[in-house]
Amino acid sequence: IVDKSRLEKLYNKVKDTENNNYTEKSWNNFKNELENAKAILDKEDVTQKEVDKAVKNLENAFKKLKENKPIVVDKSK
Repeated sequence: IVDKSRLEKLYNKVKDTENNNYTEKSWNNFKNELENAKAILDKEDVTQKEVDKAVKNLENAFKKLKENKPIVVDKSK
């Protein structure tokens, strides 16, 4: 029996994350892993290995979300 509970818990925790000024690369990576996790959750004949990999990938993508550096406008000129 395949246990998807960890993946489901993680997915539900991060699925509503909004793009609050994250870099395009880190945001796109996160969104791809989120979609992949959803596909694994919806898949009937999934292996535990696939589930575990999806958990790891989604955790990493979430942790690696990076904010854009603030744009500093020099108003002294």
